Amino acid sequence: MSWITLTSTHLKSRLAEDELDAIEETGGGDGDRLTGILAQVTSLVRAKVAACHRNVMGDAGLIPDECLHAAVTIAKHDVRASLPSTGSDDEGDLRREEYRNAMTFLNDVAKCEIGIENDGGTINGRDSGCYGGDAKHDF
Repeated sequence: MSWITLTSTHLKSRLAEDELDAIEETGGGDGDRLTGILAQVTSLVRAKVAACHRNVMGDAGLIPDECLHAAVTIAKHDVRASLPSTGSDDEGDLRREEYRNAMTFLNDVAKCEIGIENDGGTINGRDSGCYGGDAKHDF
């Protein structure tokens, strides 16, 4: 897999029309707020990947393609949280669960339970064809 830049296009493809309208109305379309959220989520993902001592980090500002879904889910949550609230806004059970699953995924990456493929075609320093990707001996 490759390392990619988390962009507003990734995020906007996962937002509902009314959410996109609300972002534009509040001046956050491609402005400082959205740019800041994407940078914060990128830093979070990179920190989780770096926490596993076996991962080989990609270039600064990039995230592993394997983490894109989790990154966009977290960014979507953060963007929605930054919008003005009417007091009746509720993400709902599905979105809360999606966010929890994204954070669990990144925590599993940090604990080396999910491998990140590097440019050499290996996962966590092992050949990507290994069974289950689990190290039998971790030194």
